[in-house]
Amino acid sequence: MAFTTNKTLLEQVRDGDEVSWKAFYELYRPLILLRGKDLGLTESEKEELVQIVMTEIFRKAILTTYDCNKLPENLAFKYDLKYGRFRRFLRRIITNHALKIIRSRPINQVELKNAAGVSDCRSDDLWEREWQEHLLRWGLAELRKRVEPITYQVFESYAIRGRRAQQVAELYGVSLNSVYTAKSRCTDLLHSLIKEIDD
Repeated sequence: MAFTTNKTLLEQVRDGDEVSWKAFYELYRPLILLRGKDLGLTESEKEELVQIVMTEIFRKAILTTYDCNKLPENLAFKYDLKYGRFRRFLRRIITNHALKIIRSRPINQVELKNAAGVSDCRSDDLWEREWQEHLLRWGLAELRKRVEPITYQVFESYAIRGRRAQQVAELYGVSLNSVYTAKSRCTDLLHSLIKEIDD
C-alpha cells in the first residue's frame, strides 16, 4: 500500500506555477458550469459563461504578462497571487460574468429580482459548499493516483460506500487490519491534499 508524490495541478495554480491551459480548463469547467446552473443560466448560457470566464482568466494571466503581438507558442496558465486567494478570484469572475449574461437577457422582472439577490449570503454559502465538493472530488481523484489500486478500492468500499470491514476484507482478500490501515492512511492523505489547496 505505497504512496507516491507529485505536485498537483491545484497546488501549481495556488502557488502561481505555470500549468497547461488544457489541464486548467478540464479542472475548472465543471465548477463554472455548476455555478452557472446555480445562478439560473440556460445550457447555452452556461457554455458561454465557461468561454467568457476562461477568456477573462487568460486575459488577466497572459495579456498582462506578455506583449499580445509576441505571445509564446506554448502558453501556460500562471496565477498571479496579487489577486488574492484563487477560489475567491475565480468566484468573483464567474459571478460577475454570469450576472452580465443575465442582465443581457430581455427584461423579465422575476429574473432581475433573482439576479439582484445572487450576491446574498445564501449564494456565498452555496459557493462554499460547491467549492468544498469540488475539492473533495478532486482530492479523491488525486488520492486514487497516489495510492496502490487495492488500497484505494479497500478505502472506497469501507470508508465511502460504508461496507462492513469484515466484508471488505473478504471481498479484496486482505486482512481486517489492512482495511483499517487503508482507511486511516487514505483519510489522512485526503485531508492533507485538501488542506494544502484550501489553506
